[in-house]
Amino acid sequence: MESNGMAIERFVFYAGQKYWIQTTGRYYSSSRKDDEERLLHRRVWFDAHGPIDSGIHIHHIDEDWTNNSLENLEAINASDHRRMHMEKRLKDPEYKATLLRWLEMGRDKAAEWHRSAEGRLWHIDHG
Repeated sequence: MESNGMAIERFVFYAGQKYWIQTTGRYYSSSRKDDEERLLHRRVWFDAHGPIDSGIHIHHIDEDWTNNSLENLEAINASDHRRMHMEKRLKDPEYKATLLRWLEMGRDKAAEWHRSAEGRLWHIDHG
């Protein structure tokens, strides 16, 4: 497997526990169901700072998800985190064009659904 052109390990050890790359191909995860934090970057943060509040994401400062050193992690508001990554993605013309195509398809499908019998019934209840 590779990340940013660099070979990455299929698994790593942290605090005596094995963390595998998730099936998505991103992030190391523990297979233990009883772990409070199963994702490695969240576990590293948890061990140093305690429980992670709802609505908080743990961000990789250098944007390298394989670098889970505490110095590379920061806790940030989830919506700010999503916005930050979306703004970066939108600078890629190919990604932006794909996103605009998906939005157009979604608009067409939404209009079609609102004209359907199911859509009309929904509007009776919801305005």
